[in-house]
Amino acid sequence: MSQKKPIHLYLSRYKEHLAYLRETGQETSSWKEIRDEDLPAFLTITDSDIEWQTDMLVRDYAEDGNWKSGDMLHMNITLKDGTKYSIHGYYIEEKKDWFPNENPVIHKSSSCGFCQSIIGFGKDKELKQEFCMLPLPEKKYLFEEVLKRHEAELYKV
Repeated sequence: MSQKKPIHLYLSRYKEHLAYLRETGQETSSWKEIRDEDLPAFLTITDSDIEWQTDMLVRDYAEDGNWKSGDMLHMNITLKDGTKYSIHGYYIEEKKDWFPNENPVIHKSSSCGFCQSIIGFGKDKELKQEFCMLPLPEKKYLFEEVLKRHEAELYKV
């Protein structure tokens, strides 16, 4: 295992997080296979919408993790297979950018292509409003893709 400096779990981007996992040997061969073979097609976004809220209580990840007043972003995402998710994030002043919060992805549909098909969890279970098993790096990927889709709204480009 390398002596690479740890990354901040929430204040890092998908590619940086994934590279860190691979460089430090923290990604198993089965997860690498899932990421390389199953997830690229699954994580295709077909629709998304955002809601930006100001003056909300958000985590101060750049400092000590306590609560402070800030901006929160709510995302609703639909994937190619019909899976629907809700993801939330914060605007981090020190980074001048949006990052996902500490909570798991929430199912907004009764089925989930990741939980039920890719990892085989809860095949006969109604998943709407339940937390998803999607790993943090993939949550970051979806979050970042929605940021790109809504760039004009979020960054006043």
